[in-house]
Amino acid sequence: NPIKWRASEACFAGAGDRRAEVLAYCRGHHHTPRSVKFRHVYERILGLPYTRAVADDLESRFAALTTDRIIAAPERPGTTAFVAGTRRRHFTALLSSTPHDTLCHIVEARGWRGWFDEVRGAPVDVGMSSTVLSSLGVSDAGTWYEGSIGKYASGSSPAFFVSGTGSLPRWNRSSFAARSAATRWA
Repeated sequence: NPIKWRASEACFAGAGDRRAEVLAYCRGHHHTPRSVKFRHVYERILGLPYTRAVADDLESRFAALTTDRIIAAPERPGTTAFVAGTRRRHFTALLSSTPHDTLCHIVEARGWRGWFDEVRGAPVDVGMSSTVLSSLGVSDAGTWYEGSIGKYASGSSPAFFVSGTGSLPRWNRSSFAARSAATRWA
């Protein structure tokens, strides 16, 4: 997404002759939690130590360059109607590789908290979607996923999932995936 690409460009502006490689890695791994991505860039691409001070600085700069822009980003047409309609009849969750506190801040600031039964940000693991469903007593059967968390990964973030019986409101699965009903962020 352009917001996080610009933030990566700014965070790694001083990467010198490795900058193109750094930015290619960041774009190619956009679904990877930023802490993992930053560590890889520092240790594997730049050959520099990834200290707590470096991590804190990068996380802070990246958040400052993205969070308010994400909150202010225009909503995809139909998002409110789709998710609100889905929420009335189904269990809904938002899982993201965005740090949990940042994700919660974005969800609250956009007025989305009432849309989801569950909101979980990073740190995440590959089996998180199934773990969240199991912990809340929701069956994996009949669950529909959009996004990048767990075994249903499509390479984009965040993941949104719906579980229950009956039809989804207004859009079918393929039109939802094609229109990407939620704003995507880091």
